[in-house]
Amino acid sequence: MSRSPLITRHGLDDVLAWCPEGPVSVREFLADALAFAAQLPAQGQLINLCEDRYRFAVGFAAGLLRGKTSLQPSSQAPHSLRQVAEDYPGSVCLVDATAAPADLPALAVPARAGQGGPLPEAVPLIDDAQVAAILFTSGSTGRPQPHRKHWGRLVRNGQAEAAALGLLERPCSLVGTVPVQHSYGFESTLLLALHGGCRFWSGKPFYPQDIADALAAVPAPRMLVTTPFHLGNWLAAALPSVPLERVLSATAPLAEGLARQAEAVSGAQVHEIYGSTESSALASRRTVDGAPWTLMQQVTLRIEADVATASGGHVEGEVPLADVLEPLPDGRFVLHGRIADLVNIAGKRTSLAYLNQQLAGLPGVVDAAFYLPDGADDAPGITRLAAFAVAPQHSAAQLVALLRERLDPIFLPRPLVLLPGLPRNATGKLTREALGALYRREVLHERRRAAPKALGPAVRSTAGCPLSAPEATPAFALERDWVVPADHPAFAGHFPGQPILPGVVLLDQALQAARTLAPGAARWALPQAKFLRTVAPGQLLRLRLRALPSSAFAFEFLHAGVVVAQGQLKPEPAAP
Repeated sequence: MSRSPLITRHGLDDVLAWCPEGPVSVREFLADALAFAAQLPAQGQLINLCEDRYRFAVGFAAGLLRGKTSLQPSSQAPHSLRQVAEDYPGSVCLVDATAAPADLPALAVPARAGQGGPLPEAVPLIDDAQVAAILFTSGSTGRPQPHRKHWGRLVRNGQAEAAALGLLERPCSLVGTVPVQHSYGFESTLLLALHGGCRFWSGKPFYPQDIADALAAVPAPRMLVTTPFHLGNWLAAALPSVPLERVLSATAPLAEGLARQAEAVSGAQVHEIYGSTESSALASRRTVDGAPWTLMQQVTLRIEADVATASGGHVEGEVPLADVLEPLPDGRFVLHGRIADLVNIAGKRTSLAYLNQQLAGLPGVVDAAFYLPDGADDAPGITRLAAFAVAPQHSAAQLVALLRERLDPIFLPRPLVLLPGLPRNATGKLTREALGALYRREVLHERRRAAPKALGPAVRSTAGCPLSAPEATPAFALERDWVVPADHPAFAGHFPGQPILPGVVLLDQALQAARTLAPGAARWALPQAKFLRTVAPGQLLRLRLRALPSSAFAFEFLHAGVVVAQGQLKPEPAAP
């Protein structure tokens, strides 16, 4: 039986983690894990839901020491958690606080369980064959699928990624904006710390100022582990920041323009990771160096009949990939996008990933995505690609004209809709469900609104009831979409089993948007606010701001076309 240490490439007195209270050494971390392991129940597995990365790590290590598996759902929605609990009877949830999510048994992980107790003199060894974690797919196409990860493979995973990113020679302090339960966050923060010689920040910053504060709280050299969504917001905020050594991105394609901007602003090299929950991380690249990806050590690809299979190294068995890969003579490969995203129009083929790359790569485009409607969305038998873009300095016609130089005319979007933001989720992904809702609202709804206009000021329904002519749409100074993160920290305890977003979070979103319209305002007043409906995790909200004659701004949040909150914000001069 082969065994591997719980932590490698660190001495017992080296720093493993940074918490708000200060650094935590390997020895202190092991004391916390051993103390908490003694508190775990004898039976059942662990559904590790800790938002705090340090507490997650303590719970994960404690489970390893007791021979337990860390169950890591991609969503903390009550329905998803109940499914996991049903599939793994007797499991207990590990949480930051004492509240039990979805009415499930829960155990709070203390911040420092072993403080004041004896300090270990050696790093424990773990059986390589132990199932250390089970990671779950998102479940967007059905019930979330589990993927078992054995300890020996996870050790090699952390070492392979550290080698690919040059971290073995120069370990970094890691600040992650992605959940540690997610395969990318798990591998690129926790495993890089346990087996790549790095240290990690305990928090999960979301807003740009939180990211800047977290980076300032850890010593150089620093690496930001993030997504294109978080990276774009952080750069747009233009906040003072400390120097970075690396920026790592995943979960969505990173536009080369955004990568160049990030390198210019931060002084860091920007790298991407390619992989999946099923396969773990497989390859990396520096985005500005071009399209090819380099496989991690000992990982191999076999491509037969356009189907790529990964194996070797830290990969669990042979894993078929859902992407179209083109092998290169030098052993690298080019990623053409997901098999399910292939587009075939009039005998010509391309992929949504390629189309997204061309649109996002246009000068002045901040974010962009193509959408291929299915039969339920559009007229049967007709393929009409649509696209959505965030490009404040361009009109839709200008972007289409630029796309004509890059794309076959048959793949030009009809229409291209400009928006203040795209509804990416907490991990930066733009799901097909979110794009479908956007398409129905921005394209189909507008088509239906436009159709009755030629019939005069009033038309009649099939039931004979008069329908008013569409009212003129008010001129909004700003419109922005926001997907409420399912793992937003405000949901903790508000309320257990039925999370409701506090109104103050909506006010904060409105205030951030208003500040972009009146950047010189020193203070803001809230003359009025009404919260009309509850807001739940994962909902797509549209924020609209309209300038008022009184120099104030009226704001409203809509979900599925219904106003959920509204009010006014008024800028005020600084006090004398």
